[in-house]
Amino acid sequence: FKAAGVARDGVGSWESGERAVADALARRGLDTPGQRVVDGSGLSTANRLTATAVARLLASADAELLWGGLLRDSLAVPGEDGTLQKRFRDVRDRARLRAKTGTLGRTGVHALAGYVDGRDGRRGHAFAVFVNDAKVDGRAVGDDVARILLDE
Repeated sequence: FKAAGVARDGVGSWESGERAVADALARRGLDTPGQRVVDGSGLSTANRLTATAVARLLASADAELLWGGLLRDSLAVPGEDGTLQKRFRDVRDRARLRAKTGTLGRTGVHALAGYVDGRDGRRGHAFAVFVNDAKVDGRAVGDDVARILLDE
C-alpha cells in the first residue's frame, strides 16, 4: 500500500497510498463519491468500498492478460487452502470457485469476494458479498451466494 504511495508521490505513507489506490480505481472507472481505502489490508473500519466496486474491480483485473491470472492464482481454493480450507467441502465442482474471505473481529463484518468459473471452464462471474452488522450469519450469506453462482 505504501509502496503504491511511493510510486505515485515519491513518499510511502498511508496518505500517499490512499491517493494511489483512489487514482487506480479512477483509471478503471471505479471511483465513487465517499469511497475510501485507507490501509492495504482491508482491516480498517474507515475503509469505504461497495461490494459492487469490488466485483467490478475483480472483473476489470480478470480481463487483463497478466493481472487476471496472477490475481486468480492468489485466491484460495475451497476445501484446499487459506481461509476456505474448511468451506465448500460438500460442493462437487468447488475448484471453479476462487475467493478471499474477510472478517473484522466481532464487529459483524463478513466478506467473500472472488470468481466462479462456468461449468464449461470459461471465465464466469466476479462477485463480492459484504455483510455488515446484520442480524444474519454473514459468512453463511456469502457462502450461499457463491453456491448459487456455482449452480448456474
